[in-house]
Amino acid sequence: MLSVSTSKPSLSIPLISAKRLDLIPFSENPPCRGMQIEYLRPEQLEEKCHFKYTESLFGDPNELKDYLSDTQMLAHIRNLPEQPSEQTIRARLSNPFDSLVICHMDNSIGYGLFAKEDIPGDTVLFLYAGHIEDVQTKAFSNGYDFTWIKSTILNRYAELKVKGICAEKMGGLSRFMQHCPMDYNRYIAQLKEVVLKEHGQLIQENNIDLDMRLDQLKQDLLYSPTQFRDDELENLSFTAHGLKEQLATCNVRSSLSLFNDIPVIIFRTVFPIKKHEHVGITYQTNYWNSCNCVPRYFKKNGEIIPQHAYRVLEAPSVQSADAPITTQALAHYNDGIQYYKDRIYEAAVEELHVSLDLFSMLLSPGSILGKATCRSTLASCYRELNNIEEAVRQCRMGLSLLARCGDTSEQERADKLRINIENKLKALPKI
Repeated sequence: MLSVSTSKPSLSIPLISAKRLDLIPFSENPPCRGMQIEYLRPEQLEEKCHFKYTESLFGDPNELKDYLSDTQMLAHIRNLPEQPSEQTIRARLSNPFDSLVICHMDNSIGYGLFAKEDIPGDTVLFLYAGHIEDVQTKAFSNGYDFTWIKSTILNRYAELKVKGICAEKMGGLSRFMQHCPMDYNRYIAQLKEVVLKEHGQLIQENNIDLDMRLDQLKQDLLYSPTQFRDDELENLSFTAHGLKEQLATCNVRSSLSLFNDIPVIIFRTVFPIKKHEHVGITYQTNYWNSCNCVPRYFKKNGEIIPQHAYRVLEAPSVQSADAPITTQALAHYNDGIQYYKDRIYEAAVEELHVSLDLFSMLLSPGSILGKATCRSTLASCYRELNNIEEAVRQCRMGLSLLARCGDTSEQERADKLRINIENKLKALPKI
């Protein structure tokens, strides 16, 4: 997945020990080509796939001593929302999940994971196993690393080297997950169901417009001024009728969690997964930027969709002669978005204002959209901080910016953003 470092560890011991499967379900073909499951011993899987099989997390305790003793960083991770409990993680470490099949998809793509039987939603599958080591930007290539400390945290800990979990030579079943785009319509629908079940009475008593709030959340997740945004699925146009409905979309999510005061990446299902369906996670923006490549897509049954069967609609991007400023502006915006998703609103406001200042230094039409998007997200942050007056001001300033956006190539995106801000403004309490 993200960032590979080839440096050899001086000392590697299990920091978190997990039981591995005694027999691993495997097939030379995915379900679309008549999946026939055989059960491989660990050494057989290792010989076939050329890696060391483990579900544990390894590292050099001497190299990690300063990193793992940073109390601020650990406190930040501990306060991240929606983490599985240590008890839940411990249960999975001692009882490895055995309802997944490693399937060979083809020689160019390699392997993928499929459900051997129906899997309920919110099921913890595994942690991202491998070796913790320094991540070097120049080595973002082989696709078996997962950066375990988010960039939003690293901005606060610049003196510490970035760490990642490398599964290139040693890892578990999680290393076989392929990329699948996120279906935010399905995600929002499920979120609505959960919120109504848990907070339905409170929502009714306070006359909260849940549909509008969820739509605003979707727009905030989808649209940002970055070239590669989270609206990947909406940017796909398929030539064959019904092909989009057969597309394998993201059904697993990652959570940065602490186990025994060691940061780990835990994977669990987003939705219920049916027997023989593809099991995958979105690799997100940084992966495709770092490897300078485009994703391949699959049907739920593992059939590879030929590239001539779809086209990627051009994603509007901020164009500027001053690329370094644009890059910095986008980086701060993405950090702000991540803080917003993590509900750390004060930090999000700080990053978004830095991004806004940088966009203000640019003259391109795209920079207007960048500034308007910052204003829109700032309004969401101030709303959550109960600063309604400032939220209203940010909405109005965003709409004012969009009124000056005359670039027709960006018109569709500007119209979507305008509707989002207008709805956001209507939902705010009157002051």
